Amino acid sequence: MLRQKEGKVGTSMGLRVDESLLGQLYRTPDCEQAWLPLLDELCARFRVRNAAVQLLRARADRLDQEWMVRDSYSVSQARAHDRWLAAPDNLRLSRAGSYPPPPISSDARIFGDDPKALASVHSGLDAIGLGAGFWTSFPLGEGRHVTMILHRAAGDYRDIQDAEEGFLRTFLPHLRQAVHLSTRLRDLDDAADRYRAAAGAVDSAMLVCDADLRVEWCNGPAEAILAASPHLSQRQGRLWTPSGATMKALRDLVHRQIDHPAADGLMALGQPGMTPLQVRAAEVRRNARADDAVLLLLAQPETVRLPSSQDLARLFGLTGAEAQLAAALAAGETVRGYAGQRGTTEGTVRVQLKQVLAKTGAARQSDLVRMIFQSVAMQARAG
Repeated sequence: MLRQKEGKVGTSMGLRVDESLLGQLYRTPDCEQAWLPLLDELCARFRVRNAAVQLLRARADRLDQEWMVRDSYSVSQARAHDRWLAAPDNLRLSRAGSYPPPPISSDARIFGDDPKALASVHSGLDAIGLGAGFWTSFPLGEGRHVTMILHRAAGDYRDIQDAEEGFLRTFLPHLRQAVHLSTRLRDLDDAADRYRAAAGAVDSAMLVCDADLRVEWCNGPAEAILAASPHLSQRQGRLWTPSGATMKALRDLVHRQIDHPAADGLMALGQPGMTPLQVRAAEVRRNARADDAVLLLLAQPETVRLPSSQDLARLFGLTGAEAQLAAALAAGETVRGYAGQRGTTEGTVRVQLKQVLAKTGAARQSDLVRMIFQSVAMQARAG
């Protein structure tokens, strides 16, 4: 026989959604740690043993948990709780209803027509020191939904009470909004991480600065240039050059690109007789709410990384020997010089060069070098 406790919810009959609680809830999108004190507060107001928020995905006839935040007690008991709550024999995960889930539900509502199944759920909850569960849910798309679940103390199997259900119905729109904001921010952070990783995977040195030359972002190659170049560095978060005139010219370049994005945005930094640092400014399209910004591409011609023969072999279908010749020519070697290095005749190398030109479709040696420097072999960073 199923055990039931008599009586009403007591002080929980005075449950209400107030500004204090909503303030805690709307801190969670920007701070996941804020869930714990919020769930602790809900446990105190409902006088329940634990509370958790879960992201669940429907897969065939079962629900899989993708994400969870818990109250303090649940955190301390996580290992014991998960032994049943995430176990294959937890009937909730297979009998939780169709997608999308109802906004309010409970163990009694799901298993009320199956006393044996309800008894099995109660037995599992007993084993981990929890009582009846009730919850509020909403769909999150792609077969996923979010559930905020609360459990009574062990041995307390009362179904959800009217006051509790009323609270959850009032709280649900706010919970949905907070979770959607959290999801959106998390997606944006993930996208930003992917873009940063992508920008760092190429040799091109790139940085974004505003009209005051304040650096908003730069990738690894740009950081290396700013750390070592005598022509351009970063001071207190802004670009800096040793020469006042060069500093003005760089600022003018950025301003011109902001005002007239089609303008020729090229300049070289450095004194006569020194190898210059080349700069190209490109427009960064922004919305009306954002400040103006410009993308600067930096290049030091003397430090350009040459492609490997292995890359050229894969890209152009060359043999190992042909790819070594192509790489040497891209590095500025002559046919005669390469023949001397390899201990072979110039005629043999020229025959091999003809084979390379035929495979790549280049008409002459200069075209081959141009094709190599325009290939992705020049863009991928060395591992």
